[in-house]
Amino acid sequence: MLKRSTKLLAITIVTYTLIELVCFVFIKFGYVKAKLPDFKYSYTLTEYPFPIADIDSIWGTWHYPEHFLREENCLKFNYHINSWGARDIERSLHHKDSNRVIVLGDSFMEGYGMAEGKRLSNQLEKNTNRQFLNFSCTNFGTTQELLLYQNLASKFDHSTLLIGILPYNDFEDNDTSLHMNPYYKRFRPYYKGIAPNYHLVYCEDSIQKTNFNKQGFFKKENSPKARITRFFRAYTCWFNIITFFLDYDIVSHQKQTLGSYQYRREQWEKMCFILQNIKKAADHRRIIVITIPTSADIKKFRLSGQPPLKEAMDSFCRINNMEYVDLLPLFASRPHSEDEFYFTCDPHWNEAGNTFAAEQLKHLFIEPDHRKSSN
Repeated sequence: MLKRSTKLLAITIVTYTLIELVCFVFIKFGYVKAKLPDFKYSYTLTEYPFPIADIDSIWGTWHYPEHFLREENCLKFNYHINSWGARDIERSLHHKDSNRVIVLGDSFMEGYGMAEGKRLSNQLEKNTNRQFLNFSCTNFGTTQELLLYQNLASKFDHSTLLIGILPYNDFEDNDTSLHMNPYYKRFRPYYKGIAPNYHLVYCEDSIQKTNFNKQGFFKKENSPKARITRFFRAYTCWFNIITFFLDYDIVSHQKQTLGSYQYRREQWEKMCFILQNIKKAADHRRIIVITIPTSADIKKFRLSGQPPLKEAMDSFCRINNMEYVDLLPLFASRPHSEDEFYFTCDPHWNEAGNTFAAEQLKHLFIEPDHRKSSN
């Protein structure tokens, strides 16, 4: 009986080792884009890994007003958040020079994973001698940008808005059907209805019900289930492959747009509604809209040419007295830009990408804008 049990144990160990070895090879040589185990395990997590949480009662996601320091692969997060909750230096509501620029956008405009001084808005401020007040935030869509502008950013003296739109996910970010997060309860706003009759709704009807914050994170991540999951992620290849395909399956079912090249009519109508409301809140101020390409967009552009979004945005902005710059053809004009301008470990712009974007846009801000704020 003992001999039989020993043999069974040996077979089990050998089989497990072979499975783990095969999974290691698949990950190591890129057949599966899962992460290799890092053999770092913490039984109890004590550090909150995000600079954001659902903490604002109007637009939901916003920065904790504190210093956030973290390194992750090729990314370095050294965020100083001002008293308004923006990743920016301290800014006053009123200023003797009201010829300032309000910056709205998501993680690209926030300067995700890179030094504040090297991101787009800081480079534009340095090169144009104008103040760029950055109110961008990771996890934002244009709905959040509208609500933030109406309720906070519009109170600051300024003459110009710079709005960064990421077609890859901004259409989805406004779509209630794609964001019912199975892991976190979110206090995230959406416009719901049929154009032009939209009404504002939230995933949860109260900010007190969200668990995307420090308290919710520690409660979930230090639960028995999360601790076991974290252990297997840290020490096994097979588990990382299984979770990769589970996550990929969720994403592939949710991914119903291809950004600039394919979006649904109702998504476009909602985007137009939001931009028109930003225009209304901005009153007479100058508005510049830019569309931001991903590396995948650049590759698609070289194969398929100009996406249909360009013509639609050109027409919309012309009718609504906005200026529009599509950065896709400009980025695609540079050989190997899909590698040169993006992090090796992450799809966001690196320093070179931010610098190139700043070079393409700075001429729009060098000449003084004499349409001053009425604040």
